[in-house]
Amino acid sequence: MGRKKLPENKELKHPIYTRVNAEKYQELKNILSYPPHYGMSDLVRKILENRRIKIFISDPALDPVLEELEAIREKIKQTGTIINQHTKAFNSNPALPPKEFYAKLAFIQYASLSKQFDRLLEIVGALANRWLAENSKETVK
Repeated sequence: MGRKKLPENKELKHPIYTRVNAEKYQELKNILSYPPHYGMSDLVRKILENRRIKIFISDPALDPVLEELEAIREKIKQTGTIINQHTKAFNSNPALPPKEFYAKLAFIQYASLSKQFDRLLEIVGALANRWLAENSKETVK
């Protein structure tokens, strides 16, 4: 099954042939080396149409940090689910002693996250300092 035919004003009917010097060609090849991998014609078309070219760059040094952030995120998510269960049980019971019990359980769960929140703030603070330093270097150039 093919794709739908493009509207008349969107069809690419007119080929353009051009030559570039070795420096410009190498610059385009460098752009193509980053994901997502465009074709050369797609890249040149985006440049001609003044469209945004997305390039994804990964820093292998950040992989352990990202894994730690993911673990913290998962712990917060699990704790949130448990707190929601305690809240449901709290709201289901009309008597005061069970309500106090479930409120205490929810508070203990929330309090158990303080180490994760502290570590999260440390990580984000370090990343912010690093990225702000990198950006300030770029603007100074």
